Amino acid sequence: IKIVDSLGNTLNYSYVELIGNGNTFTTISNGTLSYILPIGNYTINVYWDNKDVNSSNIFVYGNENITINSKVYYLTVNVYGSNNIPLNSSFVIVENNQTVVAFSYKPINTFKLPYGNYKIYVIYKNTYYWTDINIIKEYNVTLNSNYLINANIPFPIPFYETVLFIVIIIFLVAIALTFIITRKIFKWFTMEHPFFLFYILLYLQLYAI
Repeated sequence: IKIVDSLGNTLNYSYVELIGNGNTFTTISNGTLSYILPIGNYTINVYWDNKDVNSSNIFVYGNENITINSKVYYLTVNVYGSNNIPLNSSFVIVENNQTVVAFSYKPINTFKLPYGNYKIYVIYKNTYYWTDINIIKEYNVTLNSNYLINANIPFPIPFYETVLFIVIIIFLVAIALTFIITRKIFKWFTMEHPFFLFYILLYLQLYAI
């Protein structure tokens, strides 16, 4: 008996229960099992990751090879930035019934999971031009076949949305206002005191001498 997943790979660490002719055999399998059995009807139950992933009825009448296809699938989660490049520093969490069953700190991931309902969180945190980036995306998946998620994270963000850009704008505005105010004050002062500029230039010339 060969037990395989959805891609035909042997299913290691599966718990196999073989029932028939008044007997029950239980084995933790590495994917391949051999039995010497009398002719008759049998039931094979396969458990993996604490879940029943196959239950099959077979009739044994001689030597034969049997392949059991289990309901174990591959969930692929890829995290890309806005430039379509894999986004490092991303975090992927896979939950089943509010329990974490898998996680990864890589942008490209493949998880081997039994069938069921899952919630996937894609989390990205970073600091970009003094701006804290905290993006969380959620996906609900009913896993009854191999499944692909391409999570697109809007990063890097445009420079004009960063804190540094705002600081630069405030700085430039402050310089412009200072220049305008200083110019108006100087203009007013020279109009009230027309010889002020002459005295300033004379003082600078004498000081230079």
